[in-house]
Amino acid sequence: MYLPSQLPLVAGDRFILRESGRSLTIGGGEILDVDPITPASRAQPSKSVEHVIAERKVLDVKFLEKLTGVIRAPNVGCWAVEPNYLQLTRERLKQSVDKAGKKGVNLAELSEFEKCVVETVDGITVEAGYALPVDAVSILQKHPFLEQVSSAPFTPPEPCGVHRSELNRLVQQGLLKESQNIFFAASAVDKATQIIAQLFHAHTERDHAEPVKLTVAQVRDALQTSRKYTLAMLKILDDTGVTRRRGEHRIAGPRLPQAEL
Repeated sequence: MYLPSQLPLVAGDRFILRESGRSLTIGGGEILDVDPITPASRAQPSKSVEHVIAERKVLDVKFLEKLTGVIRAPNVGCWAVEPNYLQLTRERLKQSVDKAGKKGVNLAELSEFEKCVVETVDGITVEAGYALPVDAVSILQKHPFLEQVSSAPFTPPEPCGVHRSELNRLVQQGLLKESQNIFFAASAVDKATQIIAQLFHAHTERDHAEPVKLTVAQVRDALQTSRKYTLAMLKILDDTGVTRRRGEHRIAGPRLPQAEL
């Protein structure tokens, strides 16, 4: 039966049909499903909440309450989920994450329901917007590219053959720092910070009258690298408050540490 307008009904409500012209009662019945999704020829409606969930596989518990008048605790997130469908979803997500490996699965590619489910899957960890196998974090910490940039702190190699998603993960975990398409090891940034702190200290000792201003060339020589890498490193230090740019010079920033003497 289809009505021309919406009525506030829930499963279990009773109704009668009357013919107003002759004031005759034609029939009556009971509401079994207020929002059917299965064609009438195949529908087997009932007042069972489990039947409503089984037909729809996954639905918001607030919507379920509107359909049935029953308050049901969610299985995952804010959803009531048919058990078999939930298990199949977990298995599918586990396979996807295992296949992605250390690259991880970007949560932005999942539905809101899948984002909640993936956090309940054994063997998966969610970190910095990616779902990863639990052992992937330790794998990333031993990533070959991380070893390469660590061995050449101020002249790091290009990430040839390294997938962008892996680089993103290394950056998100704080193991790499990216600047102007150059990737430095986090330890290199810490080392550069101390070198520049010592450079500021040395110039302060020589001239107490004026605030110390360092040129790019002075920083380049202290790091023993090229101008290209120096500018990229200085941008990281400017952005983090270690230094501040003043024209073509750098002055001490609020987060410049004490020099280690």
